[in-house]
Amino acid sequence: MKAALIKDFLSCRLYLRTYAMFSAVFMVIGIATNNPFYSAGIFMIVPIMCLVSTFSLDETSKWEKLALCSTLKRKDLVNAKYALGFILVIIGYLLNLFTITFVTKAFMESIVTSSVFMILSIFYMSAMIPLMFKFGAEKSRIYSMLILAGPALIVIGFSSFVDPNLIDIVLNPMIFTSGIVVLLLAILIGSYVYSLKIVSKKDY
Repeated sequence: MKAALIKDFLSCRLYLRTYAMFSAVFMVIGIATNNPFYSAGIFMIVPIMCLVSTFSLDETSKWEKLALCSTLKRKDLVNAKYALGFILVIIGYLLNLFTITFVTKAFMESIVTSSVFMILSIFYMSAMIPLMFKFGAEKSRIYSMLILAGPALIVIGFSSFVDPNLIDIVLNPMIFTSGIVVLLLAILIGSYVYSLKIVSKKDY
């Protein structure tokens, strides 16, 4: 897995300058306008963009076929993508935390806000990786927009059709946090298992 992970980091380096400039522009806008959400949003999206770019390069170069001719196993291909995704999301979280704290001067608020965006990044990553393995980078872009809209539609539907008393119970900080953690773990485990299943049966 280590070799595959190093290869993915080298692949990210090809796009790093573009993503860094893109992020820097939004960071400056956020600081200049005293609105950290400009950078918060971009630091949620850029890690996923970088992860997707590694799939695109793999697909173009037929790297998986070459890798499987070596000592790498199919499980290593999956593990490397999830490891890369987590590393990129953590980097995005730290950049978010720095920017929001710099603007708001409220450290605890920055932690909460950065954590929310990190959860969204992990959710998006968990949804995208199996799609990338199954359909490839190009075809999966169609589904990415639906995945982005999914959480917003769920929140709108929940607030519109659920009893207000139930909403108050669910939004209790302890219950809400516990529910999010359990849901996120379930999505991650399901995503990983499904990715393993796809790759184990895929004909490279």
